[in-house]
Amino acid sequence: MAWLNKRDLAREAALFIADVYEVAGRLRRSGDALARPVGQSQARWQILSVISAGTWTVPRVAERLGVTRQNVQRITDELCADGLAELVPNERHARSPIVLLTTAGRRALETLAARAVELDASVGEAIVRATSDGFAPHSRGCSSVYAPPTTNARRELQRALRQCT
Repeated sequence: MAWLNKRDLAREAALFIADVYEVAGRLRRSGDALARPVGQSQARWQILSVISAGTWTVPRVAERLGVTRQNVQRITDELCADGLAELVPNERHARSPIVLLTTAGRRALETLAARAVELDASVGEAIVRATSDGFAPHSRGCSSVYAPPTTNARRELQRALRQCT
């Protein structure tokens, strides 16, 4: 990154972070719109998705999603009341049960995933277009190895994401 000085790097990083927040907001609103017709919300969908693989407690889900434990607990209680999740004893921590998907929860998650195929494909296409001009995706989620995008790459990503969300 010798081609950029600290000030340029900081500016590019700030712009990239602002873009991530904007995209996150758009995806959250789009997720709510997709989930609402099947009686779910983006927040419920996120928790169902997290607990669908591995062993998760409410505090770990909250940490993964970057939200408060209390918020995850409230939504988990709703999911349990609706029969989409269940709490089972945790041998490692008596006061922090493990949250599991029920069969109904897995079906709900599959329904949500099917409803999201078009949006996911549009977002994926936008990311691929932007990747060819500076972004280097890595791993899951918004994690990335950041190569400062050109202004054109950033504009292309913003344009494409606005069209698909």
